[in-house]
Amino acid sequence: MNTVREQNITSAIDEVKRGVTQREAAQNLHIPQATLCDRIHSATNKKTSKLTNRRLSPEEESFLIN
Repeated sequence: MNTVREQNITSAIDEVKRGVTQREAAQNLHIPQATLCDRIHSATNKKTSKLTNRRLSPEEESFLIN
């Protein structure tokens, strides 16, 4: 996932913790409000969730390929 987008989501979460509404934070940083809401309520990003659903870790995959 795009690191700039992840940074914007993290910044938006920080803004919400400082008292800005979720809607305002999402609009200010150009991210979907639903995504911000999900992350605030402990949802993980796609990259992290895909890693936990794998049978092999990235290191194990590399070992088998090489």
